[in-house]
Formats: sequence, C-alpha cells, structure tokens
Amino acid sequence: MKNKFSKLFCSLLLAATATVLPALTTESASAAPAFDFKPDLSKWERANTLRGVKLETLRGPRAGLPLNAMAIKRITRANLARTDVSKMAPGIYLIELDYIPHFLKEELKKMNYTIERDGKVLDDKREPAVVLVGGETAMVKAERLGPSIRERMIFENNNSVIDREAFDGASPYPFRCYSFHPWAVYHGGFHRWYDARTYASTYTTDPSGNCSNLSPLTNIEYLQSYVVISGAADVDTCYNCSSRSSQDIWDVGYFWPAHGVPTTYHHAVYKDGATYFARTANLTW
Repeated sequence: MKNKFSKLFCSLLLAATATVLPALTTESASAAPAFDFKPDLSKWERANTLRGVKLETLRGPRAGLPLNAMAIKRITRANLARTDVSKMAPGIYLIELDYIPHFLKEELKKMNYTIERDGKVLDDKREPAVVLVGGETAMVKAERLGPSIRERMIFENNNSVIDREAFDGASPYPFRCYSFHPWAVYHGGFHRWYDARTYASTYTTDPSGNCSNLSPLTNIEYLQSYVVISGAADVDTCYNCSSRSSQDIWDVGYFWPAHGVPTTYHHAVYKDGATYFARTANLTW
C-alpha cells in the first residue's frame, strides 16, 4: 500500500510540475513566445531611461558592417511615413542607418530568406518580402559612482575613469556596447502579414575601441526585449546573456484586399551592476 501511495503521489507531483513550470523548457527557434497578452499601453514606459550610465550613439563602420556588405536600400522616417509598404519593392530598407546592424545577415539566414543579387528579398516560401530595420548602436559609458580610488578602473581605450561596480555582472568582457534594433518584415504575397521584431544585444569594444561587427558579445546581468503589433505582445527576458529577440505577428489576410497599417512598439531593458537603461522606439509605416 505504501508503495502504491508513493507512486500515486509522485505521478501527481510530476503532473503538477509540468503544469506550473512550462516556461522552464528549452526554447527552439520555432517555439511560440513565452507568453502573449494584450497590454495596457498607456502604462508602458515611453521615454528612454538612463541610470548610472551615459550613451554615445555611433555611426558608420564604428557601429556595424559597411553599407556595401549587403544589397540594401536606405530610407528616411519621413519618406517611410509617406510610403505604402504594400507597394514597396522587395528588399532590405535601413531606416536612417548608415551601417548594417551586426545581427541582420545571420538572422535572415536563420529565417531561410534569400537575398538576390539585385537586393530583392524572398522569404522561406519564396515570396517577396520588405524588410525594415531601424534602431541604434551605442557605446556604454558608466558614470562614476563613488569617490574611492580603490573602486575605480581605467578604460584602456579612452582613459575615462569609471566605477568597477558598474560592470561587475558582465562576462567574459566588460559591457561597453549595446545594440537596440526594432525591425519588421512585410510579406506581400498571396498571404499578407507583418512580422515585427525587437533585437537587443550587448558586447565589448573591438580592437579599435569601437562597437563594430568585430566586437565580441559579452553577457550582462539582465536583458529584456519586447515588441507589440496590432494589440498583442511578446516579452522575452534572460539573465547572464548577450542577446534577446522578441517577435509578434499580425496576420492581415489573403489576396489583394487584405492590407492594413500596423502600429509597432519596441522596447529593451539593459541591466548590469549599477548600470541600467531602457530604449524605446516605434517603426513608422
């Protein structure tokens, strides 16, 4: 009887654990978001937040790959706002960026997208796609927190005095750079839909002291990304990690009448020791 009771108890415990802790399973590339909900956007933080840190936005080759590394197009926010996305030629459009973000080429490869010689982009179903990429890459400069010389360190690259505590969570390299990139894909084939994403990453400087594609990734204490499109949301968090990506999809419909103009909201939070900051953006469609 005792053995039967023990087996029954173990079975119930395992069932309860599987119900309560589904988020502990390893996520795959095709797995559904950790959770999806309809947020109250009026309560969400709209302004970019900085605590214990200063950020220096970088441009050109200091921030990523040169523009000739891929077949891309550039567009301003003003022109994008006046453009019907459904009538844009398939391709990659950088929104006011003069560099190609680190992650883009590898992410499109993971998604099984094809970039043809003329810059036309085809999705994994070989249908045309418009890829819109915005955001920023910046150098992280921690503010000095205390007067004690013992708690300070000198950065090799720019000799600025900072507090050691500001980077106590980063590994294997100091937290010197970050990327925050809101991006989205419009699928304009027979089945029309928007795929909105937020990509956040952290790394250290390259040998020249910049945040280029040669900069190695480094893990920080806490990283969060989320994205909202058409009323739903995807929120992703991690500890001791170097990148996080969120994805949300709006299924517009089929055939030519199916089209709409979405609203996207992108947000990321970076926390490492005494350094905390949040970045926010919207893609203009």
